[in-house]
Formats: sequence, structure tokens, C-alpha cells
Amino acid sequence: MAKFIGYGRMSTDKQQLSPKVQNDKITKWFTGQQACGLLPDDAKFGGVVIDEAVSSRIDMLKRPKGHGLLVDLERGDTIVVASLTRAFRSASDAEKTMCILEEAGIGMVFLDMQLDTSTPYGKVVLSILAACAKLERDMISERTSDALEAKRRRGLPTRQASPGWKIAYTPNAARKDRSKSSKYVPCVNERTIGIACRQMIQGGYTRQETYKAVKKSLRTSGTGRRYSERSCVNFAAACCLGFPKVSLSHAGRLLGFRVDSVEFIKRKDHNSVIKELESRLIKEGYSQ
Repeated sequence: MAKFIGYGRMSTDKQQLSPKVQNDKITKWFTGQQACGLLPDDAKFGGVVIDEAVSSRIDMLKRPKGHGLLVDLERGDTIVVASLTRAFRSASDAEKTMCILEEAGIGMVFLDMQLDTSTPYGKVVLSILAACAKLERDMISERTSDALEAKRRRGLPTRQASPGWKIAYTPNAARKDRSKSSKYVPCVNERTIGIACRQMIQGGYTRQETYKAVKKSLRTSGTGRRYSERSCVNFAAACCLGFPKVSLSHAGRLLGFRVDSVEFIKRKDHNSVIKELESRLIKEGYSQ
């Protein structure tokens, strides 16, 4: 037996498509299709469910009634909505939801678009929606990447601070303004550990021996913070580079070799490497 269930949504704002209007449209469509013999003989109408006071920002299958449809419906059943906007918040939500429903064998009909995803035409439109969703994600990703890169070049925080640095915020700044007022400031503790780790590794300590020595020192001093063996190597490597604001991986890409390693820490040409890194950062437009 093929079951048809209507789905609607209403946010807290006033909507042109109220629950009653959506219910009437869906019910009238089913009655008309059945009267014209356009539905299977065993088609059954399961009524209309409405997600009321639910924002469109919430994905359809994460809404109470929307999620219930995925649980209750079976392969061959169909969801009917009065308008595409009542179901999805964006093309990416439409793509994700429709892929899940298609895998479950559940069709969907959009009355405002006269679109049935169980038909070849509907599947073509679905592929167009998927392409639009990918374009939307790529454009957002590109804009975000460009904005973050511009902040990095100005020396402003965009992520976790590099070894030897920490992120400071303007006192009493509102939470929403914290990222705008943040800046990198030297982290004395990490720099002290970095200097000590560099000296130990250059003096013949293995990375494990260096880590154990740092761990013991921190325990003796009563410092609550704990660092890993990898952290000790990173602090020492950052010290060899003069504690740049960029990440060690980015520094390595600019220099053309890996810097977060014991082999690099043991090198004798760190001063020239620092000058080369500074030169390359300036060429890329990074603020020093």
C-alpha cells in the first residue's frame, strides 16, 4: 500500500502559508489526483503533519515532525509539501534530505513546483539542486578562505595560536565582538619551554628524554598545564624559527622542508632560516 503524507512548517513569524492553507492545498491535491486516477489504486492519504514554531534554519529531518516522517514512512511512500520553502532552508539542505529520502525509497512532491522526485524529471531537478548546493558551498568556502587569509596577513587571530603565542581579548568586550578585538600576544610559558627543549635536543637529548624532563619540571613547579611529547618538539622548532605567528606547517611549506622535527632543531643555520622565512612572509603580504 502506497501512503501519502503531507508535511508543512510554520515558524514563529506570520506566514502566508498558514498550517490551514498548507493542509487544504495538500488535501485538495490528493483528492484531485485520486479522482483523476493518477495515483496507485492502493494509495492511502495519511493526513498532514505540521512543524509549528520551527525555524527554517533547522534542517527538515532534524525537526520533530520531519524526523518522524523518516521513521514512520516505508519504501514506496511519498511526502507531499505545499511549497519548497516549507520543507527546506537552503539548496544544501534540500540536497542532503533528498539523498536520504531517495536511499530510503521515499518520494517527495512539491506542489508549487509541480515536481515529483519519483519521476525522471524530478530526479533531473534534484541533480540541479545538488549542483546548486555544491556551488553554494564552494562560494561560501571561498569567501571564508579569502577573509581568513586577509586576517592572517594582518597578523590577526584566525585559529588556535601558533607555538609561543596566545590569543588575547580586549577586557570587557562583548562576546560577539571578541573575535574583532582579539590579537596574538607572546606566551611566556610556552616560549620558556621551547627554549629549554631546544637546548636539550641540541645537547643530545632524545625527544622522549626531553619530554620526560619537561614533564618532571612542570610537576615539581606545580604547574597545572600538561604538554605532550609532540608539543615539546613543536615549541623547540618554533623557538628555532623565532616563534613566527604562522603555523609550523605553513612555515614548512614556505621554506620547502619540514620544520617540526628533531632533525631541523639540530641544524646549525637557524638564523639564516629565520631571515628566509621572514622574507617569504613579507613577499606574501604578512604583517610582521
